[in-house]
Amino acid sequence: MLSMMRMRLLIMPAVLLVACVAADPTDSSAPSTAPPTAGTAVDDSRLDERLEMVNRQIARRGVRDPLVLAAMRTTPRHVFVPVEWQRAAYADHPLPIGYGQTISQPLVVALMSEALELEPGERVLEIGTG
Repeated sequence: MLSMMRMRLLIMPAVLLVACVAADPTDSSAPSTAPPTAGTAVDDSRLDERLEMVNRQIARRGVRDPLVLAAMRTTPRHVFVPVEWQRAAYADHPLPIGYGQTISQPLVVALMSEALELEPGERVLEIGTG
């Protein structure tokens, strides 16, 4: 049985990996790219940026969990933001994702994910509460 603290951590908002937004085709702020679906290959077109982000913004600031660091190294953050923001996807700040919402700063995502104390094989679904 999960402890109360672990349960709270499991349900905290804005954690990692997937942001789901109900699409409104009439909304001009809608993201112009769709996130990858389960089972698709990782987009390595910005791998160098991802690795630099992890080294400079996350590991240097104290995140040590190897599972979190691996997830941050392999998650193609740029596919979760509109095309016009993809160049800034690995920057040290939140970015707009459409519908008046943002994707969290990478360090915040890593810190919250590390706080979950994940075990190998566990997955996290981020459902923002903005």
